[in-house]
Amino acid sequence: MANTDKRYQKSTTPILDDEDNCSSYQVVRELWVQRQTDWEQGVQWEDLDDDVQQRYYAERREQCEIRNMAKWDTLSEDSRRMQIESYNNTVDALDKMMHVMYDLERPIPESIRKIACKEFTW
Repeated sequence: MANTDKRYQKSTTPILDDEDNCSSYQVVRELWVQRQTDWEQGVQWEDLDDDVQQRYYAERREQCEIRNMAKWDTLSEDSRRMQIESYNNTVDALDKMMHVMYDLERPIPESIRKIACKEFTW
Protein backbone atom coordinates (compact mmCIF):
# COMPACT_ATOMS: atom_id res chain seq x y z
CA MET A 1 0.00 0.00 0.00
CA ALA A 2 1.47 3.35 -1.10
CA ASN A 3 2.00 6.07 1.46
CA THR A 4 0.05 9.15 0.35
CA ASP A 5 1.13 11.40 3.23
CA LYS A 6 2.68 14.56 1.72
CA ARG A 7 5.54 14.48 4.21
CA TYR A 8 6.76 11.25 2.64
CA GLN A 9 6.19 12.08 -1.02
CA LYS A 10 9.21 13.09 -3.06
CA SER A 11 8.78 16.61 -4.41
CA THR A 12 8.74 17.18 -8.16
CA THR A 13 10.18 20.68 -7.62
CA PRO A 14 12.98 20.40 -5.03
CA ILE A 15 14.96 23.38 -6.37
CA LEU A 16 11.94 25.66 -6.21
CA ASP A 17 11.02 24.25 -2.79
CA ASP A 18 14.51 25.21 -1.60
CA GLU A 19 14.04 28.70 -3.08
CA ASP A 20 10.77 29.03 -1.17
CA ASN A 21 12.53 28.12 2.08
CA CYS A 22 15.94 29.82 1.63
CA SER A 23 16.85 33.43 1.08
CA SER A 24 20.11 32.72 -0.75
CA TYR A 25 20.47 31.27 -4.23
CA GLN A 26 23.95 30.14 -3.22
CA VAL A 27 22.40 27.96 -0.50
CA VAL A 28 19.84 26.61 -2.99
CA ARG A 29 22.57 25.63 -5.45
CA GLU A 30 24.61 23.97 -2.68
CA LEU A 31 21.55 21.97 -1.62
CA TRP A 32 21.17 20.82 -5.23
CA VAL A 33 24.83 19.73 -5.25
CA GLN A 34 24.24 17.77 -2.03
CA ARG A 35 21.32 15.92 -3.66
CA GLN A 36 23.63 14.56 -6.37
CA THR A 37 24.22 11.31 -4.53
CA ASP A 38 26.51 9.84 -7.19
CA TRP A 39 29.09 12.62 -6.68
CA GLU A 40 31.93 12.49 -4.21
CA GLN A 41 31.60 14.25 -0.86
CA GLY A 42 32.78 17.83 -0.56
CA VAL A 43 32.04 18.97 -4.11
CA GLN A 44 31.02 22.64 -4.14
CA TRP A 45 29.05 24.68 -6.71
CA GLU A 46 32.21 26.58 -7.66
CA ASP A 47 33.93 23.26 -8.48
CA LEU A 48 31.40 22.40 -11.16
CA ASP A 49 32.01 22.74 -14.88
CA ASP A 50 29.75 25.06 -16.83
CA ASP A 51 27.87 22.16 -18.44
CA VAL A 52 26.99 20.76 -15.01
CA GLN A 53 25.87 24.17 -13.78
CA GLN A 54 23.75 24.45 -16.93
CA ARG A 55 22.15 21.11 -15.98
CA TYR A 56 21.04 22.75 -12.71
CA TYR A 57 19.46 25.64 -14.61
CA ALA A 58 17.77 23.22 -17.02
CA GLU A 59 16.30 21.29 -14.07
CA ARG A 60 15.13 24.57 -12.55
CA ARG A 61 13.40 25.57 -15.80
CA GLU A 62 11.69 22.16 -15.93
CA GLN A 63 10.49 22.61 -12.35
CA CYS A 64 9.16 26.10 -13.15
CA GLU A 65 7.23 24.54 -16.02
CA ILE A 66 5.78 21.89 -13.67
CA ARG A 67 4.58 24.58 -11.25
CA ASN A 68 3.27 26.82 -14.02
CA MET A 69 1.33 23.92 -15.55
CA ALA A 70 -0.16 23.08 -12.16
CA LYS A 71 -1.34 26.68 -11.76
CA TRP A 72 -2.57 26.76 -15.36
CA ASP A 73 -4.58 23.59 -14.83
CA THR A 74 -6.49 25.26 -11.99
CA LEU A 75 -7.66 28.14 -14.20
CA SER A 76 -11.06 28.10 -15.81
CA GLU A 77 -11.28 27.80 -19.59
CA ASP A 78 -12.38 31.46 -19.76
CA SER A 79 -9.38 32.61 -17.71
CA ARG A 80 -7.02 30.62 -19.93
CA ARG A 81 -8.57 32.04 -23.06
CA MET A 82 -8.39 35.59 -21.66
CA GLN A 83 -4.71 35.21 -20.68
CA ILE A 84 -3.78 33.87 -24.11
CA GLU A 85 -5.74 36.63 -25.83
CA SER A 86 -4.08 39.31 -23.66
CA TYR A 87 -0.65 37.87 -24.37
CA ASN A 88 -1.29 37.74 -28.12
CA ASN A 89 -2.61 41.32 -28.12
CA THR A 90 0.54 42.48 -26.32
CA VAL A 91 2.78 40.66 -28.80
CA ASP A 92 0.89 42.26 -31.71
CA ALA A 93 1.22 45.72 -30.13
CA LEU A 94 4.96 45.24 -29.51
CA ASP A 95 5.45 44.04 -33.06
CA LYS A 96 3.72 47.14 -34.44
CA MET A 97 5.76 49.40 -32.14
CA MET A 98 9.00 47.72 -33.26
CA HIS A 99 8.12 48.43 -36.90
CA VAL A 100 7.45 52.09 -36.02
CA MET A 101 10.72 52.28 -34.08
CA TYR A 102 12.70 50.87 -37.03
CA ASP A 103 10.98 53.30 -39.41
CA LEU A 104 11.89 56.19 -37.09
CA GLU A 105 15.51 55.17 -36.64
CA ARG A 106 16.20 54.36 -40.30
CA PRO A 107 17.06 57.96 -41.34
CA ILE A 108 19.35 58.51 -38.30
CA PRO A 109 22.99 57.61 -39.09
CA GLU A 110 24.27 54.75 -36.94
CA SER A 111 27.10 56.86 -35.49
CA ILE A 112 24.54 59.41 -34.26
CA ARG A 113 22.21 56.67 -32.99
CA LYS A 114 25.01 55.20 -30.86
CA ILE A 115 25.65 58.46 -29.01
CA ALA A 116 22.21 60.09 -28.97
CA CYS A 117 19.52 57.39 -29.01
CA LYS A 118 18.47 54.98 -26.31
CA GLU A 119 18.86 51.27 -26.94
CA PHE A 120 15.82 49.03 -26.92
CA THR A 121 16.20 46.04 -24.59
CA TRP A 122 13.87 43.14 -23.91
